[in-house]
Amino acid sequence: MEIQKSDKEQEKLNIEKVLEEKGYLMTAPFGTSMLPFIRPQRDIIVVRKYQGEAKCRDVILYRRVGGKLVLHRILEVGADSYVLCGDNQYIKEYGVKKRAGIRSIGGSLQR
Repeated sequence: MEIQKSDKEQEKLNIEKVLEEKGYLMTAPFGTSMLPFIRPQRDIIVVRKYQGEAKCRDVILYRRVGGKLVLHRILEVGADSYVLCGDNQYIKEYGVKKRAGIRSIGGSLQR
């Protein structure tokens, strides 16, 4: 599930700045990778700053190598990386460094 962006660099700074200053961010994600848990164009999610270590089955907002922000679920926790996958996907993403996971999802709100 991707976070919609208008200007990539500015949005990158704004999202991280809002999370640092306020401790949370409310946004409407798009994409189908987290169906049925998160419904695109219908749900609003609350992303919160990490409170400790993320664990298996948590949903995190992380930044891929190319800079894209993605919400996916943690399937496995390694010493320095995660195995992640969207709820509506079957291809796992291996070796996602823990430092790439910048925040955890705090809840999903319906409109």
